[in-house]
Amino acid sequence: MNPGKSTNDKDFFQSYLKTGNSLFRADSAQRQEIESRLKGGGFRFAYDRTIPQSKLSISAGAFYNQSWTRAVTDAYYKKLPADVLLPLPLLSNRFIFKQEVYNVRSSIKKILGEEFSVTAGVATELTLISFDIKNENKIVANSYLSWLPFANLNKSWKDRLSLTVSYRRSINRPGMNQLNPVIDFSDPYNLRFGNPDLIASSADHFNIVVSRTRKSYFLNLSAGYHEVKGVFSQVRTLVDLGKTEITWENISGRHEYELSTWNGLTLVKKLKLNASASWTYMQYSPFDKEVRKFRNGFSLTTTIGQNWTPNELWNLTSNFNLNRFASPQGVARWNSSLTVGVQRKFFAKHLLVTINAVDPIMNQQRRNITYGPNFSVTSFNMTYTRNYRLTLAYVFMPRRPSLPTNKKRTN
Repeated sequence: MNPGKSTNDKDFFQSYLKTGNSLFRADSAQRQEIESRLKGGGFRFAYDRTIPQSKLSISAGAFYNQSWTRAVTDAYYKKLPADVLLPLPLLSNRFIFKQEVYNVRSSIKKILGEEFSVTAGVATELTLISFDIKNENKIVANSYLSWLPFANLNKSWKDRLSLTVSYRRSINRPGMNQLNPVIDFSDPYNLRFGNPDLIASSADHFNIVVSRTRKSYFLNLSAGYHEVKGVFSQVRTLVDLGKTEITWENISGRHEYELSTWNGLTLVKKLKLNASASWTYMQYSPFDKEVRKFRNGFSLTTTIGQNWTPNELWNLTSNFNLNRFASPQGVARWNSSLTVGVQRKFFAKHLLVTINAVDPIMNQQRRNITYGPNFSVTSFNMTYTRNYRLTLAYVFMPRRPSLPTNKKRTN
């Protein structure tokens, strides 16, 4: 069992100003209060059996998961000169979102030789979603069934070299934010709303992974091809007076080509380096490129880190990330981050003092470009943040009982 509950509140206030910071019009100030309550839970069952004489392993299982969200949005506008907030019923909403997932799986593993095995199986998944929009007295529901086969071939050699060839089908389910039909007017020039008719996108993954492990290093290289169907993605549409509407749609699909690597190196016993990178090229269908003006593009994620332990009392770590994410309508964003941490142990290693700094010498910069059939939007933003965290921890260790001493008896 895995029950859970969380609460999220948001108070949004917005007013439109002229160049001289005066109100654009008397009723231009708006306020939006958002309250959400999330509850969830689930259970899981698994059965595994090994048949030694046949070199077979059988595995089966099932799980059920449910999430329940209650969201309330109250909108107001400020009436001047009375300076009172009056409700906006047409922009207020109350709804309950419920999602249920049923999953059943089975698989079989056969050992073909020394460090050589093959595994195959299938999972069946049923998803049910519903929106109960209280203020409109309307219920929106949807359901879909997914078959998820998988198989892999594993081979290892004595010189610590391994090879894995795999196939699997996966689904990516849309969440409440993608499905929610209620309009978000927090930016009146870019209205956002979900699409309750979205279905989960499915993907067939073909991967090959080569790994090599040594005492002082490990290397991993992966190549993959992914055929994604029914992709749901944000789509921006130009409407009147230069305003845009942003929603989610299932597009026809795309092909993905991926190369990735993750590696580690121990220069000396006390200094370790690690690095990883992933490059994915996304190719869209001719229909999407011709009609929706989608563009092929690539995403890139990189990470470089180090861990230095000069002695038993000091530990220094650092990580740098540089990422580029592409969207069907252009380059979504670039971002980077730097994290540095120092830890010192005191009082026989009982007291741990840790200082972490996030982006201590750099700013977060993002540049977004969106291309549509009859428009293009370019935006740039920079976030100036300096995050520092001090953590104190004390480790209580039980005292070891003293061993009795045997004394010789003298007469």
